Amino acid sequence: MQTNDPENKKIILSVTGIVKQVFELSKSLNLSGFAKEELKLESIISIKLPDPINITGWHWAEKSKDFDFLCENIGVELVTIEPGKKYNLKMWTKEDAEPGRYIGDVVLETDFKDISEKKILFSLTITPDVQLAPRTVIMREMRLDGGKTKNFEKRVSLIAARGDSLQILEVIPDRDDITVNVRETRPGKAFSCVISIRPPAKSGKYEGTVTFITNYPGYERLELPIKGMVRVMDNE
Repeated sequence: MQTNDPENKKIILSVTGIVKQVFELSKSLNLSGFAKEELKLESIISIKLPDPINITGWHWAEKSKDFDFLCENIGVELVTIEPGKKYNLKMWTKEDAEPGRYIGDVVLETDFKDISEKKILFSLTITPDVQLAPRTVIMREMRLDGGKTKNFEKRVSLIAARGDSLQILEVIPDRDDITVNVRETRPGKAFSCVISIRPPAKSGKYEGTVTFITNYPGYERLELPIKGMVRVMDNE
């Protein structure tokens, strides 16, 4: 601690005490799994103080990063096992929840005057069965010297997370200056795709899409956006 006393410009304060745990969870609120299936977890909340504390309800913290998604896609049920002592917090996803990573706080409402609300971090990761990596090709700047065209390449992977029968039936670029070379690296599981772009000699934004047609149920059509900039350099 800083002071204005010239003889004691710094003071060190030591604080001691006993920290009592009030709530104990049997399992952290981390949920993960694959898309198009219901994901579930249960966590037993135990009251560690000698006096009972009633958990009277719950809600999502409005400042949660993914508040709207959580409200619409996550089911929550609070079940009393032993009033004032033990509760079961049940959580599950709806089957149509979109793949991604989501974070928010579950707020427990109590009748304990010192802690009327208790925030608990919740995280959810939903992985698609089939995914492109990356999901978008970013060509930050494609420089063309003196108006001469040339090829620019990016590598993309198409991966089946669970199945082993994935096949790419067709690849459809929406521009004539995009070509795609596909190589199967793990039979039925993974493909390496080289995206080759030969942009026109004109400065400005570049946008395109490559569509992958597959045999995988639910992932028959995967679109890969391509975004970038073309810059024509004047060599004079």
